[in-house]
Amino acid sequence: MTETLRFTGTDSFSDESDSALSEESLPFQTSIWEILKKQVRLYTMGESSSLPKETVKELFSSICFLTDLGAAPKGKEQPLKLKNMNAEELFERGKKRAEWEVRRGKRLWKTACMSAPKISNRSLFDTLQGIGAFWKQYDVRFFAHQIPCYIDYQLMNPVPESLSGICYLNEYLHCLLIENRFLLHFDVERIEKLLQVVEPDYQELLINLTEPVMIQALGLSILKKEPYALDLSPQEQKQLQLYLQALSEKEMRQVLSDAVLWLCRLLKIEGHDDYAYFLKTAEDAFPRLNAACSAKELQNLFPHIA
Repeated sequence: MTETLRFTGTDSFSDESDSALSEESLPFQTSIWEILKKQVRLYTMGESSSLPKETVKELFSSICFLTDLGAAPKGKEQPLKLKNMNAEELFERGKKRAEWEVRRGKRLWKTACMSAPKISNRSLFDTLQGIGAFWKQYDVRFFAHQIPCYIDYQLMNPVPESLSGICYLNEYLHCLLIENRFLLHFDVERIEKLLQVVEPDYQELLINLTEPVMIQALGLSILKKEPYALDLSPQEQKQLQLYLQALSEKEMRQVLSDAVLWLCRLLKIEGHDDYAYFLKTAEDAFPRLNAACSAKELQNLFPHIA
């Protein structure tokens, strides 16, 4: 049986309220409850103050999300002086910001669809198609923290779980566009050939298409070779092995970092976000590189595909 709650403004949801209320004054908290009472009335169109407890908690989470969003600076804006604002102002500001983010998200999504690699992968296709339904299902008024679509395609670097709602989706699309732009530097046939070696069932599996290309390009960049062929010959694999095995872990990390910078310069990738994203990928790849080098099995990480 579903538990219902007759909302009076005195019920507590402490497990949901940390982000928006932890450092605020009692008057601010009280105004949050007033917003919740208003939202309950709007949600039920004034017909009832009784709702399932789960629904009330979702309404409350949405209020916290929008209040946080209203307090967050946009772009180069200066942080707000929160002591000069009440919860209602932040909530209304957050709704407008969320609506702005939705418009921005639609542009990101359309660009992601147009720039998607011409490579067959079910999870990427299904995810982009699913995000298309988000714009009709997303509810800024009552459930702005939710993400009403399936996102199956894995990024090289996952979006932080601390993000919710349209903020999560826009960050996902932003990262996906970074990956799409990177793949556009390479010939599709070469990418597919590499993927067939790395994961023959890449078309059906929930894998990331960019990471194998990035790792292979970094291997070539360490050798100061152009990455476009996406192939390391047995001689190059041996050369890379001899070079890396003589390095300490600290030196190897620096070599990876230098390879990212060299690769970005070669491909004329100038965006700071792009560089930081690729650097994070390289840092995450270090344990695999170190293990493969120690085992003298670099060919598994940097395969010969020609």
